[in-house]
Amino acid sequence: MLAIESPFVHRAARPRPAVRLVCLPYAGGGASVFDDWPDLLPERVEPLAIQLPGREERQAEEPFTALAPLVRVLTQVLRPYLQVPVALFGHCAGSLLAFELARELRRRLDADVRHLFVASHAAPDVPIPGQGIHRLPDDQLKERLREIGGTPDVVLANAELLDFLLPALRADFALWEGYRWGDGAPLACPVTAFGGRWDTGLDAGELEAWRRHALGAFRLRILEGGHFLVSDAASELTGAIAEELP
Repeated sequence: MLAIESPFVHRAARPRPAVRLVCLPYAGGGASVFDDWPDLLPERVEPLAIQLPGREERQAEEPFTALAPLVRVLTQVLRPYLQVPVALFGHCAGSLLAFELARELRRRLDADVRHLFVASHAAPDVPIPGQGIHRLPDDQLKERLREIGGTPDVVLANAELLDFLLPALRADFALWEGYRWGDGAPLACPVTAFGGRWDTGLDAGELEAWRRHALGAFRLRILEGGHFLVSDAASELTGAIAEELP
């Protein structure tokens, strides 16, 4: 199981991991998104899920609304875990966070990640549509969530749950709408981009654009699922990740 080790870290400790897989959820999602991954990944891959403020047991905390300070905090959170090689996985908006975290680890700690895995999100230099969503009134924000997709159906169908999650979702939209691609050297590590065959909100070209950010090998993999590959295709996704981690 993923055990809570600190406010930010949920980890399934392995006896002798070859690599730690740091997992970053989609907008509004929490570390529990990855609760099944310890059973789906081989023993040599140790899953470590990040729990952000404003999510699940941290619901009462103020969420981040700007990416740069969040990346700086997570860099320090991960410092004690870098004695084992680290790979990063981000789903949807978590993909941008994983990418910027990889760059910050290189810049601040001279630590290159082993592999960057991204899912269901365009490359960081592809313009993000829908600016200003985080400033909409609650009713309009809920309607936009239904229109643009990217929020689980179980959330959209439960009014009480949606109201509960709305502050974190609003903060996340502020976080990602405020993101500005800053030019920089491509990552030295391999990059693998995953897309769902039935994800109508994203095309292969937007995923293929991640190739520009990898000095190492790049691979685009389309899985049998929709936008939420972490649930639609969890076994296939974790199996593909394990294949690419030596």
